[in-house]
Amino acid sequence: MKCFMLLLFPTMKTQLNKILSVVPLLLLIFSFTASASQEISVANTPEKKVSEFFKNSNYTFENTTDTNFQKSEADYSASNTTAFGFEHAFGKTTAGLQLEANKDLVGLREFVINDSLLYATRELFQLHDRIVFSGSTSLLIPTSEESRNVLGLRAGVTITPSVKINFGGIGLKYVSLKLSTGFTKYFYNFKQNAEGKYNTNYKTKYSAAMNYAPKDWFSIAYSFVVQEREKYNKIVNNSQYSNELMISSALTKQFSISLGITDEGAIYKENGIDNNVKIFDNDTGSAYFTMSYSL
Repeated sequence: MKCFMLLLFPTMKTQLNKILSVVPLLLLIFSFTASASQEISVANTPEKKVSEFFKNSNYTFENTTDTNFQKSEADYSASNTTAFGFEHAFGKTTAGLQLEANKDLVGLREFVINDSLLYATRELFQLHDRIVFSGSTSLLIPTSEESRNVLGLRAGVTITPSVKINFGGIGLKYVSLKLSTGFTKYFYNFKQNAEGKYNTNYKTKYSAAMNYAPKDWFSIAYSFVVQEREKYNKIVNNSQYSNELMISSALTKQFSISLGITDEGAIYKENGIDNNVKIFDNDTGSAYFTMSYSL
């Protein structure tokens, strides 16, 4: 039954000054977007502006089914996630909105609205046409019931500088590597949530993603992510890791599918010394199938 479902579907304190710069950078990137929009509006008639807007816009609908590999009914889980995304390009700046909902496929089969994301990305500069530096910023909107009623979350602001390296110059024509570091500051009504636990104050996320794309319609990607969280009581949780292997194929210009496996856990064991990182573990890993349609 599980196979059938699957086939269907570093320390935080040193980062404080960087995190505090999130808000002005957020405003800066969106000011780039606004200025670019103004340039377009001056140059075109109303009819051309509408046509240009839709030409530079993209709508994406995604449906993802994921399942773990547990054999017992008590530990087995599966869910379906539906997402809608909207993006609009203003020159080198892209702004977007992401909405998401999730439904359990076992147990209570609850349907829940997840948090939403408003974001902007911009290419900053290039080196030798093979190294591209970019920056992105995002605003987490607490649209989920848990964020609003349990955590008391008001917003989360993230800034992520990144660099993408194309290895075509050294004979690896179809291989690229993207490195990024994300700094997030959360804002709550209270330092403690409704369950009496301290909320997360800051989060730092380090990511490395390798991509192999021999064809325009086919790619294989592997990513490894490390996250650190500091709560309001100044306690830094055991760093968490996650890795993901994904195979993607564009069946048409608008329709694509992806199949992947993921795994996550604590970097160190309970003693805080021994390494706990694994490439994949059936006890903690999961698999997913995604269908995506873009307009």
